Amino acid sequence: MPPTTTGTTPPTTTAWNISDYQSNSDYYNSLSSRHNFDQSDNLRLDRLSSPRFHPIDGRSIIYLRRQSHMPDVRQSTTTLHWLDLEANNSVPLTRPIWGIHDQQFFWVNNNTILFLSNRASSGLSQIFQLNLPMDLSTTDFIDPIQITNYPLNIDNLLVNQQASRLAFSCQVYPNLTINQTVARQAAEKASGRSIYQFDKLFIRHWDEYRTGPRHHPFVVSIGRQSSNGIFSFSSDPLDVLFNVDSDSPTRPFGDAQAQWSFSSSGDWFAYTRQYDETSEVAWSTNLDIFTVNLNIPGQKGECITCENVATDTDPSYSPTDDSILVYRSHSVPGYESDQYKVKVYNATSNTTTTLRDDWDQSIQAVTWSLDGESLYLEIGEEASNVIYHLSDIFTNQSVVRLIDSGTSRAVNLHPIDNQTFVFTHGSILKPTNIYLYSSNESIRPLTNHNNALLSKVLMSTVAEKFSFAGAQGDTVWGWHVPPVNGTPNPAPLAFLIHGGPQNSWYDSWGSGWNFQSFSSQGFAVIAINFHGSDSYGQNFTDSITGQYGSLPYEDLQLGLNYALNSFTYIDPNRTVALGASYGGYMINWIAGQSEMNRRFRTFVNHNGLFDMRAMGYSTEELWFTEHDVGGHTPYDNPAAYELYNPVNYVTNWTQPMLIIVGAHDYRVPETQGIGAFTALQRRGIESRLLYFPTENHWILNSQHSIACFDLFESKLTVDDLRHTYEIIFRSCITLKTLKFTIMDHNDLRKRIHNAPLFNQPIATNIEYLDIYQLYFDEFDCILSPSFLPQVKSLTATIYNSPPQQDFLNDRLTVDFLANLVVHFNWGFTFAYLESVFKRTPNLKSFLITSSPIILIDCQKWQYFLSKYLVKVVKFHLHACDWDLLQWSKRNEYTDFRTSAYWMKERAGTVQTECQQLLDEEGNGLDSISITFTTTTFKSFVLLETMLKVAPSYVIF
Repeated sequence: MPPTTTGTTPPTTTAWNISDYQSNSDYYNSLSSRHNFDQSDNLRLDRLSSPRFHPIDGRSIIYLRRQSHMPDVRQSTTTLHWLDLEANNSVPLTRPIWGIHDQQFFWVNNNTILFLSNRASSGLSQIFQLNLPMDLSTTDFIDPIQITNYPLNIDNLLVNQQASRLAFSCQVYPNLTINQTVARQAAEKASGRSIYQFDKLFIRHWDEYRTGPRHHPFVVSIGRQSSNGIFSFSSDPLDVLFNVDSDSPTRPFGDAQAQWSFSSSGDWFAYTRQYDETSEVAWSTNLDIFTVNLNIPGQKGECITCENVATDTDPSYSPTDDSILVYRSHSVPGYESDQYKVKVYNATSNTTTTLRDDWDQSIQAVTWSLDGESLYLEIGEEASNVIYHLSDIFTNQSVVRLIDSGTSRAVNLHPIDNQTFVFTHGSILKPTNIYLYSSNESIRPLTNHNNALLSKVLMSTVAEKFSFAGAQGDTVWGWHVPPVNGTPNPAPLAFLIHGGPQNSWYDSWGSGWNFQSFSSQGFAVIAINFHGSDSYGQNFTDSITGQYGSLPYEDLQLGLNYALNSFTYIDPNRTVALGASYGGYMINWIAGQSEMNRRFRTFVNHNGLFDMRAMGYSTEELWFTEHDVGGHTPYDNPAAYELYNPVNYVTNWTQPMLIIVGAHDYRVPETQGIGAFTALQRRGIESRLLYFPTENHWILNSQHSIACFDLFESKLTVDDLRHTYEIIFRSCITLKTLKFTIMDHNDLRKRIHNAPLFNQPIATNIEYLDIYQLYFDEFDCILSPSFLPQVKSLTATIYNSPPQQDFLNDRLTVDFLANLVVHFNWGFTFAYLESVFKRTPNLKSFLITSSPIILIDCQKWQYFLSKYLVKVVKFHLHACDWDLLQWSKRNEYTDFRTSAYWMKERAGTVQTECQQLLDEEGNGLDSISITFTTTTFKSFVLLETMLKVAPSYVIF
């Protein structure tokens, strides 16, 4: 074993640079105005976790605070914070250095903290000690002391109550020590070979290949050095799983605080492990709990749950009795979403008892009371993660619900008051904060790190549950979150489909697909917890088995019907469906169902299943697919995999789709998304593949998350524009009489816009198309001739049945319909603008800002549209009588061939001179409001104004 440090503080991997640090409070306090919340704001929120009471008096707490670099969120740091509960004074204990993360801390006595951090000079995660001064109220930062200096990362840490022993984990080869593992890895690297060899499963798991090293728990005695009070190891660490090819904590999401436990005396150690020795690990969910007496040298772990071949996990010793521990347990082998029940194991009598065996809810986490007589339980219940108190567990087992809404986790009990605890709590409407629950049943927030941010953003203030009769007549629940600007005007719909599938849309705050990130950008949000969702009883969860494309699909159909009928402000013609994982499967499934697919203008598919049979052979956790199709392998019952297989319905796909794939997603391999994209491209359907070479099943990189939301909004923006122009288009073509500007089609010298006006009724579709042909001939500089036949055909179909038709691509839609608005019906255009300004008086122009996402692959058109809108606003604000304007002036702004703007564009000097030209001719306009480049729309300002008004003009 490498020696531990002597108690000196080594240099950190990154120097403290105070000039590069800004809290989110500092940043948002510097902003002068409020804005609509978006994903960047979401990622700038401080993430608070792991509150722990002072172990003696409980007058203060310590917690973890994860901050992001302001304002670009390109880096993050996690630090320890102290809070005086009486004075309400918060003090940062460790320095926030970008890339440095403190984690898994233990308040071992009055003034000492042990924790993990990658502050070591090696950059590896090691054990550190923090000594707290008597008065923390004036403390700036405390430099921690490095306790270990191993050549491998320490991934997990647990300290017993007496601070006499601790357990930590390193990834070692099963039969090698830490030093031997490092030597083997160095030799393999020096060999110049890069070969993975496998004789059994797993080959890979979640987002990593299983190349040999395992998470093994090491248990060691510790003590303070008398000379300086610094903790050090007083024995050689014991590899509890030496020579066992298995992990503890289990991969990929097991952690020491849940899956390890020291007994009340500190002499016993319990741990959870999986059976990785054979390939059965890939289709078995069997986890077992082992205990080991640390006072007996060389003793091996003893399995206390081997009779159950399903999951047994999360052992937790009684705080008062070494012979008692509780754990969570499944009863159905091979089913990862089976109901978790709490069991009590008595080592003295070698008996096991199930608590509240009649409950139909799954227990998510368990915390002991101080006296060892009761438990605090975290339970998913009707889309909330609530907290129950189960008292007298050895007698009458009475239960009381303490927290009944939102999402509450991480209960930590007061060291003196058995009915007071701190915990984390969040909801759809409020980011996660640290709260105090007192014995008088009062609940209050303790932290305010995000208050400044929340004061500068506009978010939806309503999140309501609704229910309807779903498949089989069962009650199904969903969420409705209206747009931030309310419901007086029609709004587009984001129809969100959750993954799992045995999961739910909880009343919680998320860093990923946060409801607020959609609603604050103008969308109504509907999210259905369909058959198979958890938190509604185990029978409801189990109902999806063998029914992937039936019951949930029917629930989504009925839920969409209910939402559109109940929340009538939602525009049924502007709906998008978004799903991830199983939700992505459902996107692929809906895309192939003719009675449902055209109800959505576009789809977003994040790591969704495309070919169920291929998935059964390529995913890593085989129990997942095998159980969910009804307990079959793809070779013994291929039909079970084909029954609801989206790949079989590709011929019915018609709608555009955005596909998001992570290269390190081994749960739903990347070929599933690539296959779906290939099908879309082969069928000529508008589609885009967003491929992240460093992401897994989730999007974890902040910049990638922002890019996804930018693309969501960009795609939806195009769809909204399409719909807006359709409304205007249909309004115009139903007029009995229209004014036309007729051009001499045969005389190029007269192809200008100063011909006389005359009234021309539309008698037939042929006459209508002939007139439009003149306009498209005139504007062939921006409209490719290849589109003209499509325009003629499309015009006729829309004229005959406008509600059912869609435009074939974005460029065609915007070119065709915007030209109609610009040059076809001036009176309508300006009446429309007048209504915009009345409804949104603060808008003096349409904002068009730069964006990394290109919606319309035609920079000339983007430039024209931006220039045109500014000019229209200028005329609207300053022209008294449009009929008196000279045609030469109107020609200056509308004729591409003579316009100075158009000439500049063709010469390629727009980007450098666009702003100058606009400033020169933007008389009377606020120059700030018309600052833009030549790319495309990013914000919803343009759309919000257009969409608020356009529907009111469908009156002809």
